[in-house]
Amino acid sequence: FGDQLKNGTTMSAFTIERGFMDQSVPSYIALRGMSVETMNLEISSKDKIKGSFSFKGTGFGLGTTALDASPDAASTTPVMAANVNFARMTEGGVTVGAPNFIKSLSINVNNNLRYVEDISQDTPADVLDGECTVTGRCETYFGDKSLLEKFYANTPTSFMFAVTKANQTCVFQIPRATLNGGGNPQATAKNTDTMASFEYKASLSQDGTASHVVLDRLEYVEA
Repeated sequence: FGDQLKNGTTMSAFTIERGFMDQSVPSYIALRGMSVETMNLEISSKDKIKGSFSFKGTGFGLGTTALDASPDAASTTPVMAANVNFARMTEGGVTVGAPNFIKSLSINVNNNLRYVEDISQDTPADVLDGECTVTGRCETYFGDKSLLEKFYANTPTSFMFAVTKANQTCVFQIPRATLNGGGNPQATAKNTDTMASFEYKASLSQDGTASHVVLDRLEYVEA
């Protein structure tokens, strides 16, 4: 049943190599000991799903010989977008619908990495991990007071959304999220909708996953 990624305690490090192929003799920069520090995922209505990552590493190298003589071809995986590729969206375990439609949602993961410095070396000696902090925000139509009540009462909720394209699916989950910012519904002008924006912070889930953020990847699905 596909495979699953979630925050844990095992550090992973790898090498990223950049090749500048337009040069008469291509140059290659190898970035070693790279670990992911942050991941930011943005989902907004009528837009592509966008993600970005930042890394910390322990060294680099410059040369004219590639580490991999036969690199993988560029990915042909199609871009996923909000609206057209959403299979399902839930908040608090209930499918999102009228009147509190969610217009945008973000997930921000920070592993709080830190360098180990050695005065005898010109690059960090190591990279250590810290706590995994998962935060984000969501913007909803203010159709009733149900989500605002959770904000006022500090009641944990959850978010789950599944995106599907070309018979492949990614399911993202925030099993336990507490709304800790925003919560000020307002309309900005005449003939505009009243919106409610919230910030959230994830905590250790109580549903058995023992995680803050979970991604299930399914290589093949049928509608």
